[in-house]
Parts: sequence; C-alpha cells; structure tokens
Amino acid sequence: ATAATAAPPALPAAGGGGPVRVLSVDDIGVNQKIVSLVLQRLGCRVDTAANGVEAVERCLRERFDLVLMDLQMPLMDGLEACRRIRAHEATSGTVPGVPILAVTAHGDLTDQAECLAAGMQGFMNKPISPAGVAAVLARHTHWRPPAPEA
Repeated sequence: ATAATAAPPALPAAGGGGPVRVLSVDDIGVNQKIVSLVLQRLGCRVDTAANGVEAVERCLRERFDLVLMDLQMPLMDGLEACRRIRAHEATSGTVPGVPILAVTAHGDLTDQAECLAAGMQGFMNKPISPAGVAAVLARHTHWRPPAPEA
C-alpha cells in the first residue's frame, strides 16, 4: 500500500481535535497522488477510493471529516455515490452528514446545481490549488492553518 492508503495509527474520531481525515475519491492515479500530497502537506490524514462504489463502502464503515469526490468515475459516478451516502446517513440518523465536495475538470453551472441537488456542499474545479484546498478545509472542517514558523 502507498503512504496515502496505508493504515495509519489510530486518530481521534472525526470532528475531534486531531488531524482532519479526508477521503479523496478519484479514478485517475495521478489525481489521487496530487490531492493526497496537497492534503498531507496541510496536515490532513488522507484515505483514497478509486470509484463511487469504494467511496460509499468506506463512508458506511468509517468516519471522515470531508470527502472530495470526482464526478466522472467507472462503476458509480460521484453524484450517485453522494446520493447513496446521504441516504445511508438519513436512515442511520447521522446528523450532520459528512461534507462532500465535488472535484471535476469540466464543471459548469449545470454540474454545480446537480452536485447541490445530490447533497454535496460545494464544488471545486481541477486543477486544485493548495490555497483552494485550504479554504475548503477551513470552511467545512475543524482544520486551521498551521502557525507560522518563528
């Protein structure tokens, strides 16, 4: 397993004071590596899934502080995966649900509306930037920027 998918040591539950735990969902390996590297440099714990089916399975078993979800993937796209995660949260009483943000290279206003209708909290265009990811983390999780070095 790679560093991004290896089982890390136990951390506080999602929403606690420990590192932000992010599930990055993308079927393109290089995209996974870039997103994982950016998140790790921001101090996050990163788990990955290669498609919507894996994302749903992970979200049903584990707690995440944030899910970054590609829209176009094999087996199950990001919109359907989000709908299934939200349906599970509704039946299990998980409130509030995990923040899920779409990440796509071909975003337009129609895509944004579909993402919100599926239960996503927002939308990020590829290529991602560290500043953009930091803003998403600050808005949707307990993450705060590291203190400047003296």
